[in-house]
Order: sequence, then C-alpha cells, then structure tokens
Amino acid sequence: MLQPHQYSIFMQHIIGVLLPYFCRCTRDLDAAAAEIVETLASYGVRTRAEFIKATQIIALSMVTLETLAESTAQDLSPSLRIRYRGCANSLTRTTVECEKRLERRLAGDSPGKLASEPAADTPPPPMATARPPATAQPSAADTARPANDLREPIPDLSEREPIPDLSEEEALAAIAQVRAQIDQHRARLSAKPPAPSPLPDPDHPAWGAAIMDAMKQGAAHATADPGG
Repeated sequence: MLQPHQYSIFMQHIIGVLLPYFCRCTRDLDAAAAEIVETLASYGVRTRAEFIKATQIIALSMVTLETLAESTAQDLSPSLRIRYRGCANSLTRTTVECEKRLERRLAGDSPGKLASEPAADTPPPPMATARPPATAQPSAADTARPANDLREPIPDLSEREPIPDLSEEEALAAIAQVRAQIDQHRARLSAKPPAPSPLPDPDHPAWGAAIMDAMKQGAAHATADPGG
C-alpha cells in the first residue's frame, strides 16, 4: 500500500495518474511510486507546472507504446490496424509538442522569479582562502583524479517536492485535463465503425413485390407520355 505521508497531495495525484503504467510488473505500490518520482526527476522538473507537463509526456508515451503493441494483434482487421497506427502517430505528435513546451519552460527563468528578472543571480566574488602549508601533500587518489571530476550528491527522490507555482485548484484542473486527454485517445481506439445495413434477401416475397411495383410504375409513365 502506498504510504500517503511520503508525498504531498499534489504528488499523490501525479503518482495516481501514472501508477497504472508502472504496476504491470510489480504489486509493490511504494516501489512503483519511487520509479515514477525518479522518472519525473529525469526531466529536470522543478515546479508544479513542469511536473504536470512531464506527467503528460510520460502518460502519452506509455499510451503510444500500448497502442503500437495492440496494433500487432493477429485478430485485428486491416482497417482497424491502420486506425491504431494513426492514433499512435497522433499521440507521438502530441508528445513531441509537450516535450518542446517543457524544454522552453526549463530553458526560461528560474522558478520563483518574474519573467523580467534574470534567470541566475550574479555570483558573489570569490573569497580569499588561506594557503595550505607547504608540508601538505595531496594524496595519490587526489592526484590521479582529474580536476573536472566532481561528483554531485545523489538527491533523495522520496523527499523531492515540486515548487508550488500553481494553487491546488489549478494543479488539480491541469491533472484532470491530462486524464481527459488520455481517456479521449482511449475512447477513440475503442470506437468501432458502424456496421453496414444488411441488404434485403432477393428471395423474400416483399423484394419481388417491390420490383413488380417499380416495373408497373415505369410502364404507366411510358403509356401516359408516349412521345417522351
């Protein structure tokens, strides 16, 4: 069972949207939630708006893969197979557009700043540091490691929370929009073309009677207007 105290209400909604795509290989909800948070973190998101956009990208990508997998079923008709692949192409275009929007947002100003403010503050001047004593010698490990080999600490993804740039109402409305878009694509796939109306049986008495009536009406018109 997913422990709700680990995540905020916003993150619980985000995880709830993506959870069906990550629970097919495990029944451990906590492990699936950790995978979701780690996948979201790989996009470099910081704010709630960016988390929603990354959620949309992940969900659309998963639905695209499912659609392509379903299009390979042996019992599909050629027309339905083409429809599945057309939906997959449409989903791919939507995903690419979402990725471009997220890239533009990430390349913009830092979170919490106005659009007119610079994205990064001017770094402070370097402080003078005391010179190490001449007797201090670097260790062999420090000498062998290059100067640019700086390892960043791995963040604790379980405590990562988005910056609240959206209110709870706006965030929930955006998540509902993501759900509606995914449901719309699913409904488009499940919709079947209307069955053609069956032709009447040529051996049925009503069929022959209708033909005889048509022939009589044609003969009557020809008799009434012989010059026509």
